[in-house]
Amino acid sequence: MVINSVFQYGKTFTYSNWEFMDNKPTFSRVYYILGGTAYYRDSEQSFSFRHGMLYILPSDRVYSIWEDKEDKLNHLYFHIVTTPKIDRPIQCDPADDPFVADMIALLSRYIPAGDPVAIQRMAEALVLYITDFDHRDESLPGRIRRYIDEHYATLLDMRELSRVFGYSVSYLYRVFHRYYGLSLKQYHGECRFDHAVRSLARGESVSTVSDALGYSSLSNFSRDFKKRYGLSPRDYGKWLPRGNGPSSD
Repeated sequence: MVINSVFQYGKTFTYSNWEFMDNKPTFSRVYYILGGTAYYRDSEQSFSFRHGMLYILPSDRVYSIWEDKEDKLNHLYFHIVTTPKIDRPIQCDPADDPFVADMIALLSRYIPAGDPVAIQRMAEALVLYITDFDHRDESLPGRIRRYIDEHYATLLDMRELSRVFGYSVSYLYRVFHRYYGLSLKQYHGECRFDHAVRSLARGESVSTVSDALGYSSLSNFSRDFKKRYGLSPRDYGKWLPRGNGPSSD
């Protein structure tokens, strides 16, 4: 992405009768929300602007934004022109990313001072970072899923994912849930017990399956399995379609 220009910036409340209905601007609005109540809507989604969040609004989509006139929007903002155009709203929580938080703090200082060169450079750096980050995040849920698929037996703490992928656990939870509709723990559990059922179907013993899933106690594995399927793994294995006979445990 190329930032062609940065212009019209400020740190202020919106003006009287602020709203843009069914609007398709030639630029993207970048808002960091300091307070107030305002809303976004396009043909695919709608949301309320949240305090402490950063938003990059599209320049290649018709949308509407408006505020609660009794609770005016207070925001840090600037406008940008990009190539290619931004085709959907991007939301970013600075609390999850120290770089974004630092850039917001610097812009909060320099925008009121009106230093155009510093503002231009910081705004460019922030937008390029977020749009690249957002693009990479499109593949992030898939990479998380593959990692869990490959390490379900040894993955005992979700903080390991934070160390592997370099993002906070809370951010990874949100990204993964947004794409798959499951939490990380839910998907991890699905992987583990899917492996357990397939292993039992192959005729592996309950103790072997328990060990393969990283359980330190056979009783803990049996308890978790029965909680999920309503049967102990031994009883469950007896009626699974397989050719090796039931487990000997």
